[in-house]
Amino acid sequence: ENDEDDFGLVSYSSSFKQQKRSSLLDDQDVQELLSTSSVTKVAGCPNGGPIATITLPVFGDSMKTARLRIITNAGSHLASITLPPKPLAKKYSAADIMSIGFTDRTILIILFRDSLCLTYDLRGDAVLPAFHILPKGEGKGTELTQASIFEGGVAVLSPKMQCAIVEILDDNDDPGYANSAHLGSRRISPSLNNTVVSRASDEMFGGTDARPPNYAIVTPLPTSPFCKEHIYSFISIAVLPRLYTNSRHPEVFLSTSDNSVVVVNTLTTEITDVDCRARIKSPIVAMSFAPNGRFLACFTQSSILTVISTSFETKVLDFDTSEGSQNPPSDMKWCGEDSVVLHWKKLGVLMVGPYGDWLRFPYKNTENLWIVPEIDCCRVVTDNSIEILQRVPPATAPLLRMGSIEPSAMLLDASDSFESGSPSSDEAARAITKTGMLLEAIETCMDAATREYDVVMQKRLLRAASYGMHFSYKDPTRSTIMGGSTATNENSDYMPSKMAIKFAVTARKLRILNALRDPRVGFVLSTLQYDHITPTGVVARLVAINRPALAASISKYLNLPNKVQLFARAAKAAAFVVNDRFTSDSETAEAAIKIINDGKDAGDCSILNSGGYAS
Repeated sequence: ENDEDDFGLVSYSSSFKQQKRSSLLDDQDVQELLSTSSVTKVAGCPNGGPIATITLPVFGDSMKTARLRIITNAGSHLASITLPPKPLAKKYSAADIMSIGFTDRTILIILFRDSLCLTYDLRGDAVLPAFHILPKGEGKGTELTQASIFEGGVAVLSPKMQCAIVEILDDNDDPGYANSAHLGSRRISPSLNNTVVSRASDEMFGGTDARPPNYAIVTPLPTSPFCKEHIYSFISIAVLPRLYTNSRHPEVFLSTSDNSVVVVNTLTTEITDVDCRARIKSPIVAMSFAPNGRFLACFTQSSILTVISTSFETKVLDFDTSEGSQNPPSDMKWCGEDSVVLHWKKLGVLMVGPYGDWLRFPYKNTENLWIVPEIDCCRVVTDNSIEILQRVPPATAPLLRMGSIEPSAMLLDASDSFESGSPSSDEAARAITKTGMLLEAIETCMDAATREYDVVMQKRLLRAASYGMHFSYKDPTRSTIMGGSTATNENSDYMPSKMAIKFAVTARKLRILNALRDPRVGFVLSTLQYDHITPTGVVARLVAINRPALAASISKYLNLPNKVQLFARAAKAAAFVVNDRFTSDSETAEAAIKIINDGKDAGDCSILNSGGYAS
């Protein structure tokens, strides 16, 4: 039975499994069976978050449920969800699942083929009641052909060219945003016994103070009449998040059968045809937005990858992939903001840069592969591992290039010589000082250290920066690098300079990033992602993935606001109470109170939950 769980065979019927047991299949045979008779869907939570995976047999009549697993990047189990849930098991089967994906606020979206939408958090708990995005009445929904799960929700498209978008919000959003939604939109709220709330019933929220922690806005879009009027159909769908639009509401991009793209403003439901037929020679079958929202990657039926600005005024790239394959890629995502990654099964991964430069990663002997985009890289998920694919950072490339004469490279060489005891290190450091670029070299070494994943290289780069700072301290004219008293003013206060403070901040950040990347935690963050979600967001995510002890340690180490520290300590105390089974209730309560108080007075416990930010 355990072997069946490992291979995903738990989803098959008992009669089917009994038939296969009799044939005495070995592990390789089972893998081949699964590759031809099942499909695995994988989604990654943005900013180094957990991975959701589910294996669905293609035999619709032979299975009823499947188990979705949420795991860390190191493969540690976080939660399991049985799909469809029991209340829906009679009406749906696992084969009805169409797509899965995460929002940037760690909400997992499960979309069924009849537009039924389920939402869960990282612990596998339901966030909103199940609802149909395109309802037909009597508890039924509309069949879908396309869906795009983006950082704020999901957009769907039906065979009759009906389209709708769902935005998932929480109590950290401006209440005025929900009130400014289109008049035809409706709200989904977990309050009032899971009642579906319409826009006309805003008073059911009880004002802004009574807003639920999570709710959704469903906006139908008038795309079907537009198609009939212009006599064409839609092929693919993508969503530009509200952060990058002029209206501050999402915009839905739909490619048409006559080589163009239409843009739907979800605030006004106004539809605009951008008329890019002269620039794109065949219909677009796949679209993907860059993390900064400035560019749109389009893959056409003629196997051309086109990168164009979201305003459709500037074409950046045309790249022909027909020599490798005439079929569209199984996946197309951005790797940071300046390269597009495409995957064809059995052909590997193709990375295309801004000037048409490309790299191919064959991934031999890899049956399944999925791409998780990030703001500065992408994660490549295979059956056996998770890898980070990233363009070499601009600070690192000239620093580590062979034969480089950049000041930072010279400083690194001088530091290595000093560590080995060579007297030439002093001469090399003096040569950098004479150029007047010692400060720039120190900053480059620190910046490159934060972008490295290898701890040994991090220490090497920090030693180089430290060597440059200490060498400059010998020169009274350069006391601004280290700070403190100088030979010219012995009575001055000893105050660290901005450079010294930056060095301490860099070292502190690297300690945190390395602790998060530990396989026991599996939270693989880059320095840009860490800055993007902020330390408070890191603490909230650690609590969400059941790492409250580390969350409490980090919040204290960084001296975060008291309410954030209290939230982390409360989560740590709750975990202690749940897992403590060998002491009396009074001893458990006393230990939990000590964890919450952290040796201080408890204060106002009403703010325990106020530090739990979603993003």
